[in-house]
Amino acid sequence: MNTSKFMLLAVLPALLAMLFAPAQIGAFSFTETEERERWASEQAVEERNRAIEQLLSVPCDERLKKRKMALIIGQEVEEHGVVYEPQKYGAVFQEINRRLRQLELTTYTQEEIRAQIANEEVRAFLNNEVEAAETAARRLSARYILRGMIRSKVRLNPVVGIDEVFVNMAFTLVDASGRVISNVTAGGDSYSGADPMAVALDIVQREADLAVAQIYHDFCLFGTK
Repeated sequence: MNTSKFMLLAVLPALLAMLFAPAQIGAFSFTETEERERWASEQAVEERNRAIEQLLSVPCDERLKKRKMALIIGQEVEEHGVVYEPQKYGAVFQEINRRLRQLELTTYTQEEIRAQIANEEVRAFLNNEVEAAETAARRLSARYILRGMIRSKVRLNPVVGIDEVFVNMAFTLVDASGRVISNVTAGGDSYSGADPMAVALDIVQREADLAVAQIYHDFCLFGTK
């Protein structure tokens, strides 16, 4: 065997190792990253479930649960201020109302609310007017009102050149006199000019369990005071 062939055979294993090592290392690192992300996601879900369980473990008087609560949802649009178009919020309303009823709280349907309170009075209530809260509660014979406010704005993303929709949701539980019992917020964003209502529904579906659990916890504690 001549010298050149001998040298080639000698360095061939090292060359092969150098050729395949980056792919192997990259694959290994990618798998490690996936595993860490999956573990972190599972931990977040477990922590969330524990938080919900702890919030729902608060004692709640059965008489308190029978007191009527009205869920009223509105929207604050950057260009137009507060608007109330109940037909747009049906899916969001149902997601929240269903969870309240699963906790044995007594609530109204959206149709009952619309039949008994004028849109102008609802808008006044959504604008945090105390007298409007009292009027709405009186018309419905409700002891409590849960106000859901969807706030949205659209911005052009200069990097990708498409619209980005930001949505924030705030739920405030008040008694018939307008006194605040609980405040819960949630937020999110979307792209490609998405409908704010679709973003709001996605937020509610992801975060409603924890949000309603917090409202329930505060409501039950308030009832003991």
